[in-house]
Amino acid sequence: MKSRFRFYALFPSILAVFLTIYLGFVVNVALAERETSALIIYTCLLIFMVLVWVCMVFGELRTKVLMVHLDGDVIRVSGYLGLGPRRQYDLKAFDGYTTSVLSSVYEDFEFLYLMKNGRKRIKISAFYHQNYAVLKQAIMEMLPALGEIPYSFSEEIREIVQ
Repeated sequence: MKSRFRFYALFPSILAVFLTIYLGFVVNVALAERETSALIIYTCLLIFMVLVWVCMVFGELRTKVLMVHLDGDVIRVSGYLGLGPRRQYDLKAFDGYTTSVLSSVYEDFEFLYLMKNGRKRIKISAFYHQNYAVLKQAIMEMLPALGEIPYSFSEEIREIVQ
């Protein structure tokens, strides 16, 4: 079984490319700026944009926009829309799975975390995966449920830098 991406999965990639181009523009303008107050504004904008870029590339694209292959007792994942390095795991090596719900204005999205030694090792997202329910059902048949954990944005940020 192979995961299928929703259209939303392209958003972090498009945003990362746009931010990379825009960062180059902001750096160029900031270097040409001679006024101190404008330079401070450009520097703050640049810092903010770099932080957003890091969150998109190393957070969303690396850890959540995963191509997932379930083949019997083996799960293979690769980040960056499936373009990143492929990692393979034996499903039996995981302790189980937990779920978490991210609420938005229009819809709630569930995340499924495969846990090993108390840490999230693989994140599968209903936001990015069109066939999330099928993937979840297959995992539920092989691993025990470890409960639901509240979604924490600060926890997500902490996991980006690990």
